[in-house]
Amino acid sequence: MQRGQVIALGSALLFGAALFAWSFSPVGGNTKLVQIPREASVAEIAAHLEERGVIRSAAAFRLLARIAGVDRSLRAGTYRLPEGGWAWTILSALHQGQVEMKSVTIPEGLSLVEVANLLDKEGLTKAGELLRAAYDPELLARFDIPARNIEGYLFPETYTLARGLTATEILTVMVDQLLSRMRELPGAALLTNTELFERLTLASLVEREARDVDEQPRIAGVFKNRLERNMRLESCATVQYILGTPKARLTYEDVRRPSPYNTYLNTGLPPGPIANPGLNALQAALAPEAHDYLFFLAREDGSHKHVFSKTYAAHKEQQRHLHGK
Repeated sequence: MQRGQVIALGSALLFGAALFAWSFSPVGGNTKLVQIPREASVAEIAAHLEERGVIRSAAAFRLLARIAGVDRSLRAGTYRLPEGGWAWTILSALHQGQVEMKSVTIPEGLSLVEVANLLDKEGLTKAGELLRAAYDPELLARFDIPARNIEGYLFPETYTLARGLTATEILTVMVDQLLSRMRELPGAALLTNTELFERLTLASLVEREARDVDEQPRIAGVFKNRLERNMRLESCATVQYILGTPKARLTYEDVRRPSPYNTYLNTGLPPGPIANPGLNALQAALAPEAHDYLFFLAREDGSHKHVFSKTYAAHKEQQRHLHGK
């Protein structure tokens, strides 16, 4: 080989090595949230990363993935990836599923719609997608839920969720948490699916009526006594559920609104939960306080407490005393 050819070949090799190194080198110093779709191929992922400016070369990324043997095992999800990171670092993150995490707190007593709106606001799912998943017959059958939706089964808790989870996966996490926490409560493990559904329904009423957790067993006891006497529960919380938008004070027309959930018009429990109760309300529904009270009335002193009565006459007297009626 002549001297000129050697120089040309050497130059080409140096250029190729430099180009190869450049292909895997960092791009910048910022980070970006990048969504990796489910079932995306390594070619699609590489093209997306290049388009977002996270890597320099999609071709080099594909080659690296094949060399590492992970081109078929990159995980979907939302990632926070460094523009300044090496291609190997980014590939490793996608292979190990180091997705972006988000903490969100679900307060006690939210309805299904309110949970959906909260998760939408936090950027974890779209409200419409979660509501559709909540009515999915396959999801309901998986957990043997004897209802048309998942209302009542979403345990109030602080969750740390991976961004990019589907609505069904998010609901599954919350239902699993409910069933896990229910096992902590005496007697819960012996309940049939129908009995659990009834306790959740009762607990949801208790949760919405009693903001003071110390009163929850007593209010559960009032509902139990009325159910045993075939009395209408007359729970304002069920009417608020029908209305959808909370009202400071219900009118006569409100409590006469026709609905299977209106416990002013129908005896027994409503057709299903009206909210997602917390552990204290669940415990109260499983073990209501034993007493003879049949009525309770909210105080208007900001204490969130109630007065309890055993007779209708005593209840009316409390109304006159507290509300001037």
